[in-house]
Amino acid sequence: MCRIWEDKGGVSIKREPCVHMENKRMRICVLPYDGGRIISLYDKKYGFEQIWTNQRTQNLTRYYAANYDDLSASGIEEAFPTVQPCVYEGVELPFFGEVWSAPWEYELLTFGHAVAIRLWCSSSVFPAKITKTFMLEQDSTTLTTEYIVENIGPGAFPYIFGVHPSVCITEDTQILVPQGRYKTGFLYPPSLTQEKTFDWPCLEKMDLSHAYTFSNNLCLNFYTESVQQGSYGFFHKSRGCGMEIRFSPEDFPCLSLWLIYGGWRGHYCVMSEAFTCWPAVLTEAIKLKMHQTLQPSRKKTYVVYYDLLG
Repeated sequence: MCRIWEDKGGVSIKREPCVHMENKRMRICVLPYDGGRIISLYDKKYGFEQIWTNQRTQNLTRYYAANYDDLSASGIEEAFPTVQPCVYEGVELPFFGEVWSAPWEYELLTFGHAVAIRLWCSSSVFPAKITKTFMLEQDSTTLTTEYIVENIGPGAFPYIFGVHPSVCITEDTQILVPQGRYKTGFLYPPSLTQEKTFDWPCLEKMDLSHAYTFSNNLCLNFYTESVQQGSYGFFHKSRGCGMEIRFSPEDFPCLSLWLIYGGWRGHYCVMSEAFTCWPAVLTEAIKLKMHQTLQPSRKKTYVVYYDLLG
């Protein structure tokens, strides 16, 4: 069984249409007009929601150049053509770029034993069209997400592209991150704010491979600029299920995770980020020649997989 349907009644007080698709194992919900975000990846077998959304901002209006930290409702979102705000050729590019807050057009597709939601929008400053397709096959435990960045202008442009899944956790969640050297970014409480380099999973006396409780009031951000293994995941031991996120290290060499245990605005989740380069500020990436460049009439495709575990 694999089906897809549209709910024009919406899922919030704004009553914006949402789109659903499901098979025997999972159910997906997408809000096309609210950034084209995936707001639910529900594991039907174990009765567990894998994707975290910010319930405190779900009914607020997202708009161009809004502060991402203040107004994002999370889920799975995308950053383009920058992550951090910057001034590029005299234009202020907003925090998390131009498409995370935009309304996306969409169509529902059925082919063979699979269904898909295809969405697209254009950025306002950069001459780019972004298309993303979420595909689910019958009896599969994998959601496939494909992104296409297309240059629709007469000249080349530089850019950074990133995917930002926020994930639900429990107090016994195992954090599955590839072995390697990581650098700390934002840390809370302030006693942890000194930048450090560490080998996963041990940061000082903390074992980051398992979740902490909400009452610990922590926020631990770390990243690597040279991904060796394009996967990370989460396993919720008491629920017997989890999720692995896979991607190509050649496409996304930078991985950043925010382990949020109450220490960032009272949230309890993991926010993760896979980027095409670091630093995640377009102007700085250009100076270091770390950015991507897309020539006129050319396209670049990125694929991310979400595999259910258990």
